[in-house]
Amino acid sequence: MNNPAAHGRAERLPLSSWLWQSYLRAAVVPLLVIELSFIGVYWVSNQVTYQRNVETVSRLSHDELDQAAQREARAIGEKLNAVTDLTRVFVRQARHALATPVTPSAAEQARHAFGRDGTFYSISDDGGAASFFSGIVPVGPQQLETVWRSAQLDPLMQSIKESNPLVTQVYLNTRESYNRIYPYFDVLTQYPAKMDIPSFNFYYEADLAHNPQRKAVWTDAYVDPAGAGWMVSSIAPVYRAGSDFLEGVVGIDVTIDTIVHQVLNLRLPWDGYALLVSRDGTILALPPLGEQDFGLKELTRHSYAEAIRSDTFKPDDFNIGKRADLAALAHALASDERGSVPITLHGERHLASWSRIDGPDWRLVVVAPESSILAEANTLREKLTTVGWLMVAGLFVFYLGFFFYLRARARAMSARVAAPLGDIERLITRIGAGDYAQPAPDYEVAELQTVGTQLVAMGTRLGEAYAAVVEAEAAMRKALDSERRLGDMQRQFINVVSHEFRTPLTIIDGVAQTFERRATRLTPEKIVERAQSLRRAVGRLVDVMDSALNFARLEENQIERSFAPVALRELVDEVVGTQASAYPEHGFTLEDGLDVTVHGDRGLLRVALSAVCENAARYSPIGSTVRIGAAARGERVLIYVEDNGEGIPAQELEHVFERFYRGSAGLRAHGTGLGLYLAHHFLQLLGGGIHISSELGHGTRVEIELPLEPAGRNAQREAA
Repeated sequence: MNNPAAHGRAERLPLSSWLWQSYLRAAVVPLLVIELSFIGVYWVSNQVTYQRNVETVSRLSHDELDQAAQREARAIGEKLNAVTDLTRVFVRQARHALATPVTPSAAEQARHAFGRDGTFYSISDDGGAASFFSGIVPVGPQQLETVWRSAQLDPLMQSIKESNPLVTQVYLNTRESYNRIYPYFDVLTQYPAKMDIPSFNFYYEADLAHNPQRKAVWTDAYVDPAGAGWMVSSIAPVYRAGSDFLEGVVGIDVTIDTIVHQVLNLRLPWDGYALLVSRDGTILALPPLGEQDFGLKELTRHSYAEAIRSDTFKPDDFNIGKRADLAALAHALASDERGSVPITLHGERHLASWSRIDGPDWRLVVVAPESSILAEANTLREKLTTVGWLMVAGLFVFYLGFFFYLRARARAMSARVAAPLGDIERLITRIGAGDYAQPAPDYEVAELQTVGTQLVAMGTRLGEAYAAVVEAEAAMRKALDSERRLGDMQRQFINVVSHEFRTPLTIIDGVAQTFERRATRLTPEKIVERAQSLRRAVGRLVDVMDSALNFARLEENQIERSFAPVALRELVDEVVGTQASAYPEHGFTLEDGLDVTVHGDRGLLRVALSAVCENAARYSPIGSTVRIGAAARGERVLIYVEDNGEGIPAQELEHVFERFYRGSAGLRAHGTGLGLYLAHHFLQLLGGGIHISSELGHGTRVEIELPLEPAGRNAQREAA
């Protein structure tokens, strides 16, 4: 801290005066503001120009990609519709051929043979189609007739194959697992015996359940059992004329490889490419440009290590609806027939535009990387950014020299201001660390002196506030703990009382139902027996309510005591009479020492004795006897209650006077866990006490100690 005497009590000046005198001649702020304003205008204009370029290019790219998607979708739709038209022609001819008897030529019969597994197949190529009966249906005269009739379709199948470059195979499948397919191949080495053709998607997707309109439909991508690899098919059902009998399904295959090379071989701007997506979200065809972006390798080949016996579809990686990274694209394709949406592929943003392809209900998706779309705008921005950084570098060099000049002039001010500021910083640190009482500072700069004085005053106030907060926190914690204990006690009390109410209410309801259903058939003895059950249940409810009320009064410190002489035997007779009615299967024996008068409140004593006697009867075997007696000890009397129950474990004895506590034996009998708790507290209020001793297998003994009524008082009352 500075010593005022060392400075001769120099005049304290405002900090603003020192800053004004130091920087006025240098005019740093105006120059800096002007230069920064120029740079700011340049950067803002650069950014605005870039944003306008991006918006313009994005709008044009959206329009261009949308138009490309719609244009190419129409073109692809026309190509696929041509295949669909050929399928319709094929259906009509197949229906006619299967309904027209024919006498097979000797050459046609000679190029077929039966196999060992019941198959029937073509064994030579005469320029027509291959033929195969799998044998899953025994081949008889009717099946052979199907073979000879379908041979009439060979010229048409050849024409269809040659008329359209997309067509790979043309075939007819029947419900009896017969396949006629063009071009010819060795069917016996490709097809397994007993192949169930109707179980494949290129058959069942055309049946009545999947295609109630009976029109030509396109399948999802699948592995061709004929060995042509991954493909899609235009299929249509062949129904018997005038009926719902499905004789077979015709199909025209287009391989994925053909679609990629002949349909998706498009020239698109911005390094764009196109892909086909089926109606269920499966990528049907993907060109090489898109394989890396989508993390896929187009399945244009398939290895046939064994015979194909069931459908094999593209894996889930090819379904955009099942990939989290393509969820936005999947949702967009499902929502609209055409549009655009930004997507991220391998960390790079792309723009995807799509359009619906009529007929198969596919989507043609055109994808272009955003970096290619914005390449020219980004190049221009980089050039402008370079110019901006050159301007910043020039200004940096200028102001570097300028600040060296100002450094010398700033030293005088920093010497007179920095030291007090350091003192203030340390002052703040000490106050922040909890050392609130600090000595008053003395600085020559008025503003610094004011700040220091206010900080010291603030530290004093913080110390006072902290002490108050600590005190309030302690009080709050105490109140919260008390409230928490009260809440726990209330919940426990409600649980116990609700449990104790349930059994007697069930008994009352059961007796009432018996009266309701069998009133005319009950004998007087049975009615008396049921009435006694009702009275015991009601008595139990009353006991629970009395325990609850006594507990509530005790917890709220509202127990009223009225001390008076109490004849012990009379009180014990009353309690035993009540318990004998509640527990008629137990015996109660009154022993010597009860003919004394105690000093206390009759009501509280009755509650305490009732709780002890009830516990003795409740936890004793049926038919056992509870013994009650007393013995005088000077000015006090010791009342004991003994039973023949199973006893209380040693580890539970210390808890028996706790509220709601019920030991292991208590879990098998009713009770609120309040009886001994109330007895203990009531006896304390009356100047007495209670003690329990027990041994497992040898019963329990409860001893109650009470003050005797002084003999002098009895004499005075008799004289009065």
